Amino acid sequence: MATEGMLGQFVSLQRGQSYHSALLGLPGPMLLGLGTIERNGGFKGSKLKTYGGETSDKILLTPGDLYVSLKDVTHSADLLGAVARVPAEVPLGRLTQDTIRLNIENDSVDSAFLYYTLHAPAYRAYCRVHSTGTTNLDLSQKDFLSYRFWVPGRSEQRAIAEVLGALDDKIAANTKLATTIEELVGAVFVSLEPSTAGDVFLGDLLSFEYGKPLPAEIRVPGAVKVIGSGGAVGVHDTPIVADSGVVVGRKGTAGAVHWVDGPHWPIDTTYFVEPKGPDVSSEYAFFALRGLGLKELNSDSAVPGLNRNEAMAIRRPFHSGLVRRKFTETARPMITLSSQISRESQQLAELRDTLLPQLMSGALRVRDAETIVSEAV
Repeated sequence: MATEGMLGQFVSLQRGQSYHSALLGLPGPMLLGLGTIERNGGFKGSKLKTYGGETSDKILLTPGDLYVSLKDVTHSADLLGAVARVPAEVPLGRLTQDTIRLNIENDSVDSAFLYYTLHAPAYRAYCRVHSTGTTNLDLSQKDFLSYRFWVPGRSEQRAIAEVLGALDDKIAANTKLATTIEELVGAVFVSLEPSTAGDVFLGDLLSFEYGKPLPAEIRVPGAVKVIGSGGAVGVHDTPIVADSGVVVGRKGTAGAVHWVDGPHWPIDTTYFVEPKGPDVSSEYAFFALRGLGLKELNSDSAVPGLNRNEAMAIRRPFHSGLVRRKFTETARPMITLSSQISRESQQLAELRDTLLPQLMSGALRVRDAETIVSEAV
């Protein structure tokens, strides 16, 4: 039988502790700070670092443990209250001063069910409404623990978590496969023989074109990705670039190189790449640019960025036209497959986000959700 409860009835909080930067990278637990939590929730493991300093047992985490951020350094509040779950590949983690572990004190709530409860739109909206601060945002522990949510019986909680978990498992498997494919293509690129004809300018092979401003308030919902220097930042209905291609950070994450699947709109903090001639494909340009150390070319101005002229003046023994064509013949179908897998993951994530609030509110029966998910995965 479902009831309504507050977080404080089920969990207690344990805040992490500060650390000494000189001990980063030494053998020890992985640091679990704000950088390991995805916007709006989820674990982000791209920048994990170990910590070799002394650590209290009370701030150590193991796979399956939940931890949250009750602060955000931006006004978007996407990180405020966001929850992450320690994955199996992190055998031991350590909370930082900016993260808080959820200790489940009442066995009437399932950990996995609680994890998905804290992903639901109602919870995310609650966090934004109860935020405080101007420069940085905070969510008080009192407000966090006062969040009220629907609590079905344990068996139904587990069933709900299993349905949503099946989608997340498939997304994780897809992500791993897509990453493996990209690594294989990268290995093929590294194995290519450079040209023996001497160095050529990067500008002889491709050009960097300026992206265009597109403020969020004038974007029209659509299927076109809006790309900033750090990657996708939204969607729009009209592209600047009509097909897949390469975008390079100009300001902000200057020098970052992104492959973009499908039509896209690069904004004014980026360059989009235009290959020159039939022997230079976007696929070749992507892997060539990744190996050039563009992030090291940031200018010394007050607002550092990537200077287009300096980039175009880079000289290397780039590959011959024949080698570039053969690489593209090998790489294109593999990258196409990787893009298809990524699109499937996006569709699965959208399905999960559609089912989640309905399951959490009791508006959708678990049995019906299981049928929908079984057809999708």
